[in-house]
Amino acid sequence: MLSVVQVHLPSDIPIVGCELTPYVLLRRPDRTVTTDDVSEINPLDGHFLRYKWYRVQSDKKVAVCSIHPSEQATLQCLGCVEAKIPVAKSYHCTPKCFSDAWQHHRVLHDRAASAVNDLGNEEEELFG
Repeated sequence: MLSVVQVHLPSDIPIVGCELTPYVLLRRPDRTVTTDDVSEINPLDGHFLRYKWYRVQSDKKVAVCSIHPSEQATLQCLGCVEAKIPVAKSYHCTPKCFSDAWQHHRVLHDRAASAVNDLGNEEEELFG
């Protein structure tokens, strides 16, 4: 199995909102260790690793887009608020972002509705 051995995030980049490139050390299925990327195009035993980290300003409470984490949110889905979906999943940076993500976003609404109607599951189980 592909596993992460070590991750190091550079801490000397002072710019807020920029993408950080981490140092990631991976253990391959054959037990060798590498820093090579494992992409969706070239998976190892069907596994790949995708990651992005962004530096954000931590002393200020700012809503971040659930689709584009480097962007500040400008709108919140009221259906998510009513359905008690975790707020972090309800924010979007632009109306276009919300519209483009709707096919995937509406699955959260469907899960919430079916949980209320059928199972009564806790939010943690539904949305992680």
